Amino acid sequence: MRRRFFVMSLVCMLMVMMFGMTAMASSNTWYFDFGAQNFEMKQGEDLPLWMHAEGNYRWFIREQTSKDTWLECTCQGGTDEVIVHIGADEQAEVVYFVFYPVDNDTDWDGFQVTVRKSAEGLAAAPASVPVPLASGAGTLSSEMDSKVALLRDSAGTPLAAFAIASYVQEKFTLQEPVVLGGRTWLNVKTLHESAKNIQISPADKARMTAAGVDGVYINGVPVAWP
Repeated sequence: MRRRFFVMSLVCMLMVMMFGMTAMASSNTWYFDFGAQNFEMKQGEDLPLWMHAEGNYRWFIREQTSKDTWLECTCQGGTDEVIVHIGADEQAEVVYFVFYPVDNDTDWDGFQVTVRKSAEGLAAAPASVPVPLASGAGTLSSEMDSKVALLRDSAGTPLAAFAIASYVQEKFTLQEPVVLGGRTWLNVKTLHESAKNIQISPADKARMTAAGVDGVYINGVPVAWP
């Protein structure tokens, strides 16, 4: 009986060590809410995101190699915007941002950032893509630091605009539109999987629909106009 208890205890300890080091989570997940816990960022990139904490907290970073990799935050409870900074010379494959309540440094949670090296960067995103419209060929362009998409008709006249959001407005890259049943779906790719919301005015939605555009593919998922 004693031998069985020792073996079970050893197995439990190993599981805690394994999962505690690889999964950015804890028994105190109710204390923090990050929306998502896996992000991808380029060297030298800054990323604003929203997080919620039930009370004041502290944080630290693991695995970083750059002194310019850090977190900008208030460390106060509530919902707040934090800014993740990845150094231009960061060499780590993955950086872990770990958070814990001020009164309990053994119960922690956090998120991880996969660092995309400059040499591994994606091809430059197109500033605009052609879009088939009911009245002919139009153009979709990225504006305002790639946070707003603007649709123009064949004459170059602006028709409508929209943005993609999670907790904040998301940067995106334009992809080739998708045509289904004679109707057009615009197509964008964002950094965060949590970005699923389209921000568009009623007037711009009406103009998009009249032009033969029914919505946006966001990271491969079709989302109709709200």
